[in-house]
Amino acid sequence: MIHTRTALPRALAPLAAAIALTLALLSAAPGCASAAAARFDAAAQRETPPPDFQLGLTVQAPLSRLGARAVITPARDGQPATQTFVTNTPYGQRGVANIPLSHRPARFVIEADWILRAAVGYGASETVFPPNTRQLNASDISALWSALRDAGLLDPDHPAIVSAPPEPEQAFGRTHYVLSYQVAGVRRTLVFDAGLPPTASPPSPTTTAASTVDPDAQAVRGVLEQLAALAWQS
Repeated sequence: MIHTRTALPRALAPLAAAIALTLALLSAAPGCASAAAARFDAAAQRETPPPDFQLGLTVQAPLSRLGARAVITPARDGQPATQTFVTNTPYGQRGVANIPLSHRPARFVIEADWILRAAVGYGASETVFPPNTRQLNASDISALWSALRDAGLLDPDHPAIVSAPPEPEQAFGRTHYVLSYQVAGVRRTLVFDAGLPPTASPPSPTTTAASTVDPDAQAVRGVLEQLAALAWQS
């Protein structure tokens, strides 16, 4: 018996070509992923950041259904800590400057051009692209890079890595640090609980555990302090 190959109907030819292309891409995907991981690992070991290094940090404060929220400000110049009522209006809110830096809602962005962009206030969310604040230099960028690398925040298996940051309505009344970076073509986002704001009096036994900040969040707070100082906001 002689077997003959039956030709595909012309209408099915594009579908067959699409299936073949998909299979080829899937077979190449592991190799591409491993190459990207190798490039990232090599860049993360360097003393200086790669040319495409970008950094974003948002202090995402919880929103109030009443349009305002109470915050605790630390003691200053011997004065006791006070509770300040802050209007929840985007930008220029009354009392925002009195919120401790660790919990002051803000958004910082640095792209590959080394321009620092900063916005402060309850409108400073992950969706905001802040205005130009300051042109940074190589020393500024190197210090930020070292802080991220030395604290292990560039670890590709870091447990704080998320696919998307939480919405303010999903923050359960907590302040979060949303840290994002791009290194060697790889972009990641990490989310950390900022803990409770600092107060003048020592925490009570019932609040000690809740107010403890984990070491990684402390490291992010250090990066926040660097960014705020560069933006003249500390």
